[in-house]
Amino acid sequence: MRFDDLKLLPGTRMKVIVAGGPTQNALACKFIGSYPPRSLLVSLPLTESESNAIRVGAKVAISLASPTGIVTFSSQVQSVHNEPFAYLHLSYPEAMQVRNVRSAVRVSVEVQAQVTNLLAEDHLEMQQARILDMSVNGMKLGSSAPLGAVGDELAVHVQLTLDDIAREIMLTGVIRTCVASGSGNEYPHACGIEFTMLDEDKRVLLYAFVFNMVQRYGAQI
Repeated sequence: MRFDDLKLLPGTRMKVIVAGGPTQNALACKFIGSYPPRSLLVSLPLTESESNAIRVGAKVAISLASPTGIVTFSSQVQSVHNEPFAYLHLSYPEAMQVRNVRSAVRVSVEVQAQVTNLLAEDHLEMQQARILDMSVNGMKLGSSAPLGAVGDELAVHVQLTLDDIAREIMLTGVIRTCVASGSGNEYPHACGIEFTMLDEDKRVLLYAFVFNMVQRYGAQI
């Protein structure tokens, strides 16, 4: 796999550690672009004096979140620039390590929802919950009271917003995991939901929402 096979978008967050630089902490940089097989361009969150302390030839270790995992590789500083902003030219990576951790990209959303347990005796009763994260395959719900047990089917009513477009949607899914963290937590009950029986229109809206969030805020690992 080559670096460009990742198909990263400009603005993708990267953590960069520069050996012998002004700090050994990971710098929260952003990917600008690449020129295979020559170099990568990465923005620097540093002042001019701090970026001047990073020397040409310094070795760097880089990690980033891909849609389904974590990518790490080593590189070397080819040049340092301060105009029109601070950025680095890094050598194009010869090899990468990819650790896949999820089958689908996941994003933090923090969206209010109303949830109905379709297996409850009174399945018309709705409970308030918050969607904590979401992928095209499922979501994590947080709530003040239990929403059900593993295997229960839920209907989740939520409004998804893409830029200035808002759509009301009902998503159905099965509870796969349940965790109770105690009353001191903002959401003492959390459950993982796997979506089921979504028609084509809902899947299209879900894909558009998730990947719009990925472009804005990056994937969550």
